[in-house]
Amino acid sequence: MIPVARMKLPFGCLLLICCVLAGCGKTAPAEQSPTAKDQRVAGNEAVAAITLKRITSGEKPILYVTHDDEGDWQFLDGGDVSEKDATIISLKQIEELDPTIKAILDLPPGWSAVRVAKDKPWRRFES
Repeated sequence: MIPVARMKLPFGCLLLICCVLAGCGKTAPAEQSPTAKDQRVAGNEAVAAITLKRITSGEKPILYVTHDDEGDWQFLDGGDVSEKDATIISLKQIEELDPTIKAILDLPPGWSAVRVAKDKPWRRFES
């Protein structure tokens, strides 16, 4: 099983660092933000997703996903995370990298999903 608790703290820090570096602060209160369903309808082109370079290169699969309380998406591989590993791409690009992600794009904010391998089912849980 993937040690979710071990990944949670470092990636939270990574999320903050990436957002500061990318200048992607929130411009509207959460209650005005579109829902996950609205985002899918819009094509996910404008929705930012934080992931790892080893995922975008195809070296590692996405095994851990979190949709945090702020509405931000994070896609990880279950390994250790450092600031230099991070990259920001669109949610649409994540879907193109791994179409199985579509099965969990209805995760509500504050929820996560984990799987043990790319060909295994997702297990959802409240973060």
